[in-house]
Amino acid sequence: ENVTDIPDSFWGATHWVEVLVQGGTDADVAAAIEGARGHTVWTLGSTSVAVPKVGYASGSVTIRFSRPNLVDVWTSLTITKGEDYSTDNSPAAVSAREQAIRQQILAWSATRKVGIDVTAFQVAAQASATPSVPGIASISATVGLANPPLNQVVVADPRDLLVFDAARILLAGV
Repeated sequence: ENVTDIPDSFWGATHWVEVLVQGGTDADVAAAIEGARGHTVWTLGSTSVAVPKVGYASGSVTIRFSRPNLVDVWTSLTITKGEDYSTDNSPAAVSAREQAIRQQILAWSATRKVGIDVTAFQVAAQASATPSVPGIASISATVGLANPPLNQVVVADPRDLLVFDAARILLAGV
């Protein structure tokens, strides 16, 4: 939001609000914003929707808002087995452990907010907390925006939502 008379560096405008929205239809979001905004406040964003409005020459007002930029994240984890780790190395058991670790990471990632960075340590901590895979001694992890992930951190811009997918969670040593 810029409530000042000084144009900002991003939009180059004054007296504006940008609403960053997840979910809802564009029409419903635009109608809700129009119902809540002050008439001297411009709405800015990457999505524009005409909302019917009595008293306007065109019969509508354009409401703008933004949706997050979805940024795909890759992660690679190498598991070091500890004393309590399962000795069952059958394909079914290994697959079940891999699926459980991936689901643990995906459940955590689904709660993350827009604009929040992710570190390899955070991903490793989630993997090590997988309830059905006890006995992990340590995890070496990396994250990145491409395969292979080579970094310790992925930095999110203010409008970026870092997105994980089971296919981009690479596991070794499971």
